[in-house]
Amino acid sequence: MEDVIEVYVRENDVDTKIDSQPQTIKDLFTEFKPSNNLIKDDSDDESDFRDDDDEFEPPPKQRRKGNKNEDGSPKKRMYLQKYRKEWENIPAYRPWLSESTLGNLYFYCKFCKNNNKCGRTEIDKHMTCRKHIRNSKVPQHRVQKKFTFRGLLCPVFTPFIRKDNDINYSIIPEYAKYLLSCGVTGILINDVLGEGMSLTPAERMKVTEEWVKACEQTKQHLMVQVGGAPLKEVQEMVRHAEKKKVGSILVLPDVYNKPKDHFDLMRYIKIVSDCATTVPLLYHHYPSYTGININMSKFLNDILGEIDSFVGIIYNDNNLNDAVSALQVNEDKFIVFMGSDEIMLGALACGFNSVLGSTLNFLPKVAQTIFDAIKIGNIRDAKKAQDLLKNVLEGAYRHGECLPAIKTVMNLLTPINVGPVREPLVPIWQDKVAKIKSELQLLKLMPANKISKE
Repeated sequence: MEDVIEVYVRENDVDTKIDSQPQTIKDLFTEFKPSNNLIKDDSDDESDFRDDDDEFEPPPKQRRKGNKNEDGSPKKRMYLQKYRKEWENIPAYRPWLSESTLGNLYFYCKFCKNNNKCGRTEIDKHMTCRKHIRNSKVPQHRVQKKFTFRGLLCPVFTPFIRKDNDINYSIIPEYAKYLLSCGVTGILINDVLGEGMSLTPAERMKVTEEWVKACEQTKQHLMVQVGGAPLKEVQEMVRHAEKKKVGSILVLPDVYNKPKDHFDLMRYIKIVSDCATTVPLLYHHYPSYTGININMSKFLNDILGEIDSFVGIIYNDNNLNDAVSALQVNEDKFIVFMGSDEIMLGALACGFNSVLGSTLNFLPKVAQTIFDAIKIGNIRDAKKAQDLLKNVLEGAYRHGECLPAIKTVMNLLTPINVGPVREPLVPIWQDKVAKIKSELQLLKLMPANKISKE
């Protein structure tokens, strides 16, 4: 700075001239700060000034009335942590309730289709209300009451004529009477054993009509498999089955757009069930055929209450541990059929009371022996019968694929000629038929002079 800064300070009413040149801005404020006398002299009321800011006390805030925040928005009432997921600790409620998409403070009722706040009081109040009781018991009980079949269910073959592989509809009434004479009271048509996926929708519906006529005479329970086709055709066959008043409907998963988890499977079954709400519906779990292996325990737990017409599953797999787990999910609501002949004895011993067996077509008395022996605790006779079934199936499978081989056994052991398999399946050659016949003769199931009908 070239010029001299002249500052005048009033001190004791004497004007003093200070000539100095500060070096920095800091020096300007430290060296030439105003005195306290100047402040006191210019003030008329000393009580309005305070030397210490800590002595200042702000006025007390007024207490805000009501459950509102400072900005005027309503306060949210938060439930304590101990009330979250309280329904998980109540075993009787777990099949009915599940987690809610609204968070841990809520639970979702599968029957009422709504969300409710958690807490033991709220849960008890909801479970005892009239709306929940009406939603949980009336619709499903009405459909389940129709499905009373228990015991041995026989998947039948579709009879073909050898010349052009057309369906031989004329033999169906005789086929039904033969099974009834063998003690078979339940029939499954158009399934994997019946080559349902090799039939057109028109052929499958025609087969259904013929079996409905036959079962009206024999009073057998008729289950129709409608899966393994595009969704529109599946829905058409479901409506047709309901119109013909079949006993129940069985559905395979969508084998083209395969479900990724059990929620996708539930959605598919829900779409199918909407076309026939008055007919009991079952799901066919067949992972070795469809390539879809979904945990059936989780599936049965989550589907409870979602589909009113759903009554159970057919478990066609040799994993007995998972099958028993599925059986124990909710025995009062769902029926679980064991669909494997090889473990029929083990399944019945573990508590299964219904079995789907392909050997019921040509060895019905053997399967019935296993069923009756387990009821009275005769394990020895049951094991002998199970060993016979095992030897017959292994002997047939050594000379051909599963379905063509057991269809050949059907033609050799019974008076019903169901013909060959339809392409693209490959029929058994005549030399293989002779070898299968030799296997059956070694097991003393047919005389040595039995002539093949193949």
